[in-house]
Amino acid sequence: MELPCEHKKTVVLARRDGVDYVECVDCKQIFEAEDLEPVTVDADDE
Repeated sequence: MELPCEHKKTVVLARRDGVDYVECVDCKQIFEAEDLEPVTVDADDE
C-alpha cells in the first residue's frame, strides 16, 4: 500500500495575481502554494 505524498519538497513554477503555483519534487503534483498547511513559527521575540 502506497503512502500519500506529504509534499515536503516543492519548487515554485509561477506566480499569477498574487498566487504561487508549486510542483512537488517527489510526486510531480502541481497545486497552489496556499493549499499547503501553514508552517507554525514560534514568535518568542515579540
